[in-house]
Amino acid sequence: MADSGGWRKQFDAPIVLADGKQLGTLRDAIRHLVDTVPARERKHPRVLVAATVLTDAAEGRDLVMHARIAMLRALNRNVEQVFLDRKISTHWGKRKLKRDQ
Repeated sequence: MADSGGWRKQFDAPIVLADGKQLGTLRDAIRHLVDTVPARERKHPRVLVAATVLTDAAEGRDLVMHARIAMLRALNRNVEQVFLDRKISTHWGKRKLKRDQ
């Protein structure tokens, strides 16, 4: 069976880090995880999922796009998601139908 890339498989779009560095391949991504994630956070669920999916993508058992998504989630594991109240941030509540005027 021919080697179809393995760890050299490239992401559809490179992951751009805050310092401007880019992660273009699965190998770049797994090395970045190993080098930057502190030992106390290596058991974090998002880091574990990213490592697993990166490995599976390199071995051909998962899609590279899934690996990219898992990597982005692992990189942003400590970022709190903020959701805005839809009713305040949109104009939908202010409009009236013609028949109701």
